[in-house]
Amino acid sequence: MPIVTIRNVQADGGLKSAVARIVDRVRNRAYELFEHRGRKDGHALDDWLAAENELLCQPLIELSETDRDLHVTVDAAGFKSEELHVDVLPASMTIVGEHEHHGKRHHEEETRALVAQMDLPCPIDPNHVDAKLRHHTLEIVAKKAQLSNEEPIWVAQ
Repeated sequence: MPIVTIRNVQADGGLKSAVARIVDRVRNRAYELFEHRGRKDGHALDDWLAAENELLCQPLIELSETDRDLHVTVDAAGFKSEELHVDVLPASMTIVGEHEHHGKRHHEEETRALVAQMDLPCPIDPNHVDAKLRHHTLEIVAKKAQLSNEEPIWVAQ
């Protein structure tokens, strides 16, 4: 089962550069749409949304939890494990994917991107997260953080 890269955002600035690349691609495509329309003003938002729709995919995400772990599954159809990265913080998780393919438009290389960010229902330990791609589904398991004040409370009977 292919393993997906986990990046601790506190230690790695990879998320910022990946998102910047994706935003640049959307910006460039929106400008191409503007030029294709004859450079007529008044449709910037329409061009931007059309470019996002063309280049970004909105995956189906499911989140569940056990006593010890959070489980996240993401529909990652069309992406290879090496094209996906999971960026983690104690309270949030961001999944970034960039897939290069040959497009119909001008016989160019095109990139389809997946970006999904979620706030988590409880803190996780960013150093204990595993992610694997199985049959087009990204499966992420994150250990819940141990809170320092979690001590058993004894009740006298």
